[in-house]
Amino acid sequence: MPTHGWVPDIPGRGVERLALVDVPTVDLGFYTRSVSSRFDGVGDYNDQRRPEHGFPLHPAWLSAILAGHAKVALGLHIDAAVLTLLSWKSTLLPRWNTMMLTSDAALDVEQVAQSALRLGNAVTVVRLESALHDATLSAQDVRERAFAETTRWLLGYFR
Repeated sequence: MPTHGWVPDIPGRGVERLALVDVPTVDLGFYTRSVSSRFDGVGDYNDQRRPEHGFPLHPAWLSAILAGHAKVALGLHIDAAVLTLLSWKSTLLPRWNTMMLTSDAALDVEQVAQSALRLGNAVTVVRLESALHDATLSAQDVRERAFAETTRWLLGYFR
């Protein structure tokens, strides 16, 4: 059966009908709570660029994300050095937990680390203790380690 992204192409239920489907938002605000100084985090960012509960999900966006994941699973063969910075652990729960202040509350970092290895032949995966989903919005010491690791990687590949 042909597909368009993750949606089967079923006769009489064309992909164009997806525009009529609401995709539920599952962002409970834990990411924002962990990074924003308005809540329990230490970072400041423009709320219009990343609302408290994320942006509305649209079927075409979700389809593109899942199609991209499928391509990564097959390997992208990127012919350049790739750096992936991520937290040491994930805390993926349906309720707030203070461990979300020192871990990734958005993605499974084990899966990200494994998937990163399929990006190309020169992939560096750096795990940062106590990093949030966005390492550069973590606590000051974690941000400093993230920038130090990035600098070390850049000097190693582009000196």
